Amino acid sequence: MNKIKIICSDIEGCLREGDKFIPNNLTELQKIQEYQLQALDNSNLPPIVLCSGRGIGFVEGMFTNIGFPPINFWSVAENGVFIFDARSNKLELNPAVNKNIIKLQEISQEIIPKLLKEISGGREPGKEICISLNPPDRMKIEEFFEIVKKRLSQFEKAVELTHSTTAVDITPKGANKESGLKFATKKSGVELGNILYIGDTKGDFPAFEIAGYTACPSNATKGCKKLVESKSGYISSFSDVKGLADIISRFTKYKFE
Repeated sequence: MNKIKIICSDIEGCLREGDKFIPNNLTELQKIQEYQLQALDNSNLPPIVLCSGRGIGFVEGMFTNIGFPPINFWSVAENGVFIFDARSNKLELNPAVNKNIIKLQEISQEIIPKLLKEISGGREPGKEICISLNPPDRMKIEEFFEIVKKRLSQFEKAVELTHSTTAVDITPKGANKESGLKFATKKSGVELGNILYIGDTKGDFPAFEIAGYTACPSNATKGCKKLVESKSGYISSFSDVKGLADIISRFTKYKFE
């Protein structure tokens, strides 16, 4: 059996719980930080990197909560558009991203402002290329996703749509968590079979399909749990960051205090 060399986790629903106004669970994140710090000195403990629809600044901020991985361990931001070595502060654009960036800029400037004016909701700041939209109050993310998908149907050859627990993510075609993870692991010099991927929603499906090991917390969607189960992965009985700690313990035998 391949040895796990990197633990790659989504942020929303795994390291964070609830909507964007809920503070990070610092008590539980402290435990994850203690693990990450030990992984710096113990080659038997795979370090944690991130794979998120969030922008570079948010990813870097998350590492201040959980500790930074060693140098040359790359994370994925903006749903695969960028990879990021947080320790050396290096950033690279996914080569899978092409002229569709231009089309995305058109959507950003012309379509999205009109859409948000009509149905409300908000746009997440801090992203270089991707667009992430938050649903209006009391609207489920799945319903909001379908509205956005319908409105952007004419651009389906140029963009990809996914959603997390909090936002609908619009990315240029060719950039998703699969292509981002492939690029990041290649830069890190690690085979995909040596990756444990942890996610909770449909946006994580592309990464689940290529990772050697898969897991999700109890708050993951039904579809996510079904996919993890089909890949003989692990479904934690705990939610969010507690679920992440449980998953890490399950695969590494690390004992959290």
